[in-house]
Order: sequence, then C-alpha cells, then structure tokens
Amino acid sequence: YCINRETQKLELHFDKDSYMSLPEEMKSKIKLTLLILGDIVVINASFVLALLLRFDLDISNTQFLDYFINTYARNAIAITAINLLAIWGNKLYVSLWRYASLRELVSCGFAAFMGTIGNIAFLALIQDPLPRSVSLIAMAIEAIGLTVERFSYRIIRDVHRTGFFNIRRNEDEVRVLLVGAGSAGLGLIK
Repeated sequence: YCINRETQKLELHFDKDSYMSLPEEMKSKIKLTLLILGDIVVINASFVLALLLRFDLDISNTQFLDYFINTYARNAIAITAINLLAIWGNKLYVSLWRYASLRELVSCGFAAFMGTIGNIAFLALIQDPLPRSVSLIAMAIEAIGLTVERFSYRIIRDVHRTGFFNIRRNEDEVRVLLVGAGSAGLGLIK
C-alpha cells in the first residue's frame, strides 16, 4: 500500500518481486484467500445467472424479482456458506492444483452437487424454496465455474512459465519426463 502524493489516495500496487520474497506460508494464505473469494463470486453468480435463465433473462418479470429479492437475496449468505462448506468438505482447498486432473474435475462437480443438496434442504427447512430448475441450473453453472477457476490457475502458470505459445525453445534446453515422483521430484528438478 502507498499514498499517491498527487491524489492523496491510498493505492495498492502489486510488485511480483515483493510477492516472491514473501515466506511460503504467507503465499499459501494469499492464494487460499483469493481462491475463497473467487468461489464466493462463482457461487453467487451461478445463482443469479440461474434465476435469470429460469425467467428468460427478463429482469422486469415479477416472479424473477420476487424470487431474487424475497428468497435469494435474503438467504445469500447462508447459501454461500453452505456451498463453501461443501467445497471445503470435498478438500478442494487442500488439493494441489498444479497437478489438476480428472479427480479434481469430479470433486468440483461433487462439491457443487453437495452444495445444491444442502441449499435445497436449508431452503425447505425455512420454508422459502426456490424453483427446482433454479437449483439444478445453479449447480451446473457452479460446477463449471469452480472447474474453470481451478484449472485456470494451472493454465496461467504453465503459459507464464513455459511460454506456451512460444514454439521455439532454447536449443540448450533438455526436456525431461519424471514419472511418479510428485512434489519431491519437482524439487529435485529445480
């Protein structure tokens, strides 16, 4: 953080070198916080988009406004918390996303499914249900959003490190495939 002398406003500047010099524990906490914030955005966007799709993208529809204001907006914090617990319960905050695979893809879908079951149960318990189609559409959008969010970390990292679009590589570079060594093997190669 710094104060801009011209505007006298507090500004946040991201400096890659400053970030790289942070301890690993601090980097992990920053990544986890950003991932949770991203999940919150995905969860809430999926419900709003599901409501819009259910009512044919007509914001002026009285049923849309009724469900959005009287059901979703009133329960958004609980719906978000239930989905975050489902994501945490499926260990999506512990998994190493640099090795993202089909198992993580299935975990994203299962977390969205469990969150949907929890939300349906919660809304039925307080007798304030959403249409069933909204819950199913939101589950599909959330599963896609969680998957894209997590796999994009790997894609961005790979593109940044290897120059994905750079076909010509250094001629002195020797490519190596190390099978079955996990993070220990990664440390060995570095």
